[in-house]
Amino acid sequence: MTATQAVLSPGRATRDLAMLFLGAFVIGSSELLIVGVLNLIAGDLGVSVSAAGELPKGVADGTGRNLLIIRQIGD
Repeated sequence: MTATQAVLSPGRATRDLAMLFLGAFVIGSSELLIVGVLNLIAGDLGVSVSAAGELPKGVADGTGRNLLIIRQIGD
């Protein structure tokens, strides 16, 4: 039994790494942005800051579920 190994060209590997970095940056920034404006969000929604604090958790849970679904589709 032999295994085939995928070989990436240097240009494609660089592009793939850049996209991975960009995706991680965007996901991390979006969650931190919500935490930074949590007081404003709580005021607009008319809820306590602790109740509005569930928002970043929901965003992270949704992101994690989407990544798991994408991974399972790719397998």
